[in-house]
Amino acid sequence: MFDRLRLIEPFLLGSGSAAAADLAYLAVLGDALPLSFDKWRDALRLGPVVGYLGTDIHRNVNVSPVCTGSAETACRFLAALHPGALALLLSGGPVMMVDGDRLDSYDRGMRWLQNRVLARELTPQALRDAIRVGRSYGIWTVFGDAPGFSARPSSKR
Repeated sequence: MFDRLRLIEPFLLGSGSAAAADLAYLAVLGDALPLSFDKWRDALRLGPVVGYLGTDIHRNVNVSPVCTGSAETACRFLAALHPGALALLLSGGPVMMVDGDRLDSYDRGMRWLQNRVLARELTPQALRDAIRVGRSYGIWTVFGDAPGFSARPSSKR
């Protein structure tokens, strides 16, 4: 747990850092993203697949205080090197970020990704039709929206 906390320490409340808190997930996810993309590419080899990006946020990420009893003295010594991570281990509770919001906030998760549908008009039926034929895509908006991006139906359809 300490290694993971150390990775996100620049993003933790009290770190004095100007890090963009939303990017802390990159440190937490580590190798999971490339593995997920590999699985998605494997699925696409089987044929067309309509997929959606989603989040499973429950605002339930809490750290139990682990620096108690005899370990507290050692933790306080290490706090000079890693003040944000150790403060969290000393006190426990939700993981608060430099922007004053929780690591697992709904807003943060919803800013991370979006699903877009290429429909001919904005009606429930047009949306269903577009999704049925795979005219949708997901964007990792945490990195920003690609200016000038344009999606057009393939001439092969």
